[in-house]
Amino acid sequence: LFQDRRVSIALANAMPGISRLDTAGRYVEVNDQYARTHGYEPQELIGNDWSPTVHSEDLPTVMQAYEEMCRDGQGDCEARAVRKNGSLFHKRVLMVRIDDADGKMAGHHCFILDITERSRGEEELRASHNLLTSILEGTSDAVFVKDIAGRYLMVNSAGARIIGKPVEEIIGHG
Repeated sequence: LFQDRRVSIALANAMPGISRLDTAGRYVEVNDQYARTHGYEPQELIGNDWSPTVHSEDLPTVMQAYEEMCRDGQGDCEARAVRKNGSLFHKRVLMVRIDDADGKMAGHHCFILDITERSRGEEELRASHNLLTSILEGTSDAVFVKDIAGRYLMVNSAGARIIGKPVEEIIGHG
């Protein structure tokens, strides 16, 4: 990925997936991690278009980040990715523009991290929060939770009625 052989070896074995694409969106170089994360051997990606590695519903998000990169020099997003075998994973993507000596765009580098576990944890946290909210709102009793400083962390509708303010005005205050 770089002229210096030592840097090239380091990047080939880097933790994040790294690729270089031409202005048509075809892979010019990929490190082993980038290829493995997508379920390919590096040589299988070279010369091919990037779009099959992104879930079709997330293509607009990636294209928006690409346009940002073209305009500002870098763009980033999170998207669902598609492996060679069709399975999905979540990835964080950073694209960095490559300019030629005349300042004209010559392609870009793409750095990815597999964030599937983080995404799964966020989904589980949302589901737990929604369940807790449903339980709190399902009772006619006033329920609230305060932190050690006396600020409201949670309050249900019944509690808000007793306090005499909307929930949004209560949360975070003592």
